[in-house]
Amino acid sequence: MLLDLDKIGYDPEYYPRVNGKEDWLTVHRYKEALLSHPDKAKPGSPGAFPEVVVVKAVGYDWPYILLDGLHRARSFSAAGYDQIGAIIERLPQSKWLERSVELNIDSKRALDSGDKRWVASRLTADGWKPEKIAALLCMETGSFEKLMATSVQKLTKASSESIPMGRSNRRIGKEHVGFLKPPFSGLSGTANAQKALRAQSAVSSRDTLQIVESFIALLESRAVDLTDEHLHERLTVAGALLDERLAVT
Repeated sequence: MLLDLDKIGYDPEYYPRVNGKEDWLTVHRYKEALLSHPDKAKPGSPGAFPEVVVVKAVGYDWPYILLDGLHRARSFSAAGYDQIGAIIERLPQSKWLERSVELNIDSKRALDSGDKRWVASRLTADGWKPEKIAALLCMETGSFEKLMATSVQKLTKASSESIPMGRSNRRIGKEHVGFLKPPFSGLSGTANAQKALRAQSAVSSRDTLQIVESFIALLESRAVDLTDEHLHERLTVAGALLDERLAVT
């Protein structure tokens, strides 16, 4: 069925991906696909986007809470759609995160290690046994134990307020924790930790490379109007930043 997008909400406590900091490049791709092929927005049409999955909710500003399809919902909105195909499930709130993990673990966009570590921490706090969590995440025991050994640091109030929500700042219950990569794993709450956390952005090298390749393709096709003053200004800034980074490395 079709649901109004403004009736579908999102709660990071019941969603396994980076506290809602979606992969903006994926949202952009989905939006472009919708604009180029409107039939993709029609449930049941060949090649249409799968319906999102929601649950009925009480006590929220929205009648439905999203369990699967965050990127689709945001791309539909970005493409100017007011509605999206949705499947409504009826579950107690205690089952929302488990069901969301089941749906997302089976998607084309696999959960990364930070997502899995957040889920594991969250469910451990709810009393789940390691074996059950590993099974939900479709992980072998050894891989799960290695995941749980990943350094997680509780953030100070100052750190949690200054570091954007994402892999480096995840909310578990009332606490904020950061998934620090070596060699910063022993710097919880310090100024150096804040700097390191900010540097660990959610944009992967693969996605960055795709952005660069896309821009190179635009230049090669001569589709870019380099006489545009604003574009020329931003390219100058980008060039200066790149020279600065290359000089450091």
